[in-house]
Amino acid sequence: MGVRHVETSIDGTEGAGRKPRRRALLVGLALAVAIGVLGSGYTLLRRSPNGPLDTHTGAGGISIYGPERARYRATFGSIIPCVEKGGSIEITDVTYDYSVPARRTELWVRTFDVPAQNPKRAINSGVLTNPLGSPPRFDEPYADGPYPGTFTRAELPLTITDTCEELDALHDQMAEGRAAGPFTELLVSMKVDGGASLESVRFDYEAGLRKYYLVTAWQYVACGDRIQDHDGCRGRRQRSP
Repeated sequence: MGVRHVETSIDGTEGAGRKPRRRALLVGLALAVAIGVLGSGYTLLRRSPNGPLDTHTGAGGISIYGPERARYRATFGSIIPCVEKGGSIEITDVTYDYSVPARRTELWVRTFDVPAQNPKRAINSGVLTNPLGSPPRFDEPYADGPYPGTFTRAELPLTITDTCEELDALHDQMAEGRAAGPFTELLVSMKVDGGASLESVRFDYEAGLRKYYLVTAWQYVACGDRIQDHDGCRGRRQRSP
């Protein structure tokens, strides 16, 4: 899957997206413990009117710092897709809008379960927010893998069948401390040289006989010498590989 660079202006309705639901906690808890959370002026989502796909990404961003080297691999997750009101959709195209491009970008699908845990303690959502390394093994010397779950490289068209109602029910189980799953997470994995900054990801998809799109509002930043002036990367220098 190639990286396509696009302009940030996209035709279609812009707005705050759907109202938050309980399942948003699954992503929100993971982002709270991430290496860096960045402010942003983005709207929550840009989407075709009445599009049924939801990805549970809010507005803002996240950064990761490489292991004191210019070339490394970084992965960003927390994209939990589901279909509103049942049915299924097919993602037919994925477009990455970079301001500082990565050398290579791949989309991966992870399926995972959340084990039973004490509901009075902080909930471990199981989401991979921004790990160093690359799927499926995350076995680079600077990575902390392996991570639980099944990892497969995304092939288009990619069918999404999980309903948002099912995801709500799984979240209720998790909040009560019961085992929950399976969850499906989309991962954007980058090979960077001196850093990369991904401003948004656009998903073009089909439901029935209609075509839609959805654009996430999360900025993914892999720190490096090319983007040291970024709020989440300042004061960190890297050496040559």
